[in-house]
Amino acid sequence: MTQFSKEHQPAKAGRKPGSRNKRSQFSDRMTADAIKKLDEALEQSEQWAIECILKRTHPTLKPITPNESLDADYLRAKIFEINELQARIEALEALPNV
Repeated sequence: MTQFSKEHQPAKAGRKPGSRNKRSQFSDRMTADAIKKLDEALEQSEQWAIECILKRTHPTLKPITPNESLDADYLRAKIFEINELQARIEALEALPNV
């Protein structure tokens, strides 16, 4: 008695013959039109089209420094220092020239 014998199959196993994948439920014409429009937008350097392609082809970058590590604390301190320096420069630039 094997696990996958004809006698030991569920009554309604799998998809119905001839049914389509979820991805292919859109008509071929609709898919072709969408790809054509995306192609046209890419040729015109549309920002949304470029972002759409990049999201599909390149994974988003993820932080590699753990939040509670010494490196993360150092980076937070440096960012604070840079922001504080920028605020001081803006305050000095806002002073009237003598």
